[in-house]
Amino acid sequence: MDLALLYLLYFSLHFKFIYDFGSSKWMILAPILIPMLYAIGFSPALTTVAYRIGDSATNAIAPISSDVALIVGLLGKYNTDKSKTPGMGTVFAGCMPYAIATMITELLILGVWWAFNLPLGPGVTMFIK
Repeated sequence: MDLALLYLLYFSLHFKFIYDFGSSKWMILAPILIPMLYAIGFSPALTTVAYRIGDSATNAIAPISSDVALIVGLLGKYNTDKSKTPGMGTVFAGCMPYAIATMITELLILGVWWAFNLPLGPGVTMFIK
């Protein structure tokens, strides 16, 4: 894959840790990312796919996500080992393998689409011709 898409994935993945509000984050970044990658030949759909892959893989491990507090609360409520108190580290350690597996799977799927130059939707190509 092109280096620009990998940078976008990396940026999206790490931006999630400081700003975790999905649609408003995309509203801030889309006017920057879509024209920038359009200028080098990527379709807006491909830019969106790359951003979503980086964003979705870190949903379970974003420390400022409200889901983490909910999971910690539920772990505390249903904890059978009273000698150990579950916290954020427990949630991150439990969710990290799933986040990594999600990222690898989504990158493999994008790699297949890239290798065969498959359309991303009806009449939507990966590259601007």
